[in-house]
Amino acid sequence: MKQGDYSVREYNTKFLAGGLLDIHGEGTLVKMYREGLREDIRSKIGKTVFSTLDEIMQEALDGHEGGRPCDRSVSPTESDDSVSDDSVYAHSGKHPKKKARTEKHRSDDVEDEEHDGDQQYGTDAEYQN
Repeated sequence: MKQGDYSVREYNTKFLAGGLLDIHGEGTLVKMYREGLREDIRSKIGKTVFSTLDEIMQEALDGHEGGRPCDRSVSPTESDDSVSDDSVYAHSGKHPKKKARTEKHRSDDVEDEEHDGDQQYGTDAEYQN
């Protein structure tokens, strides 16, 4: 997919709506997006390494619309807290891919809760007396 005469915002929307998110990994999507940008936008981004599609889309928007400079380097271990996860996706009607959970949540212990419930109400033997 190529940007052509589309604005960066329009290109972002078309790119997200193209169905590519479901069949390609994040690295491939970043590469495809970069290759589809017009040369003038691509040159503003330079050789910056982006770990997510959201990062490169936001950087293209910022560079095209006169936002913050595009000469900073983004690596897979850095994050930009000023960019919302949903900033680009809000215009497309699509949602970003869910990130893997790394911490245990209370709902993960459903089996433990069932046992706790049994103890709360007593055992069958207690009800028979």
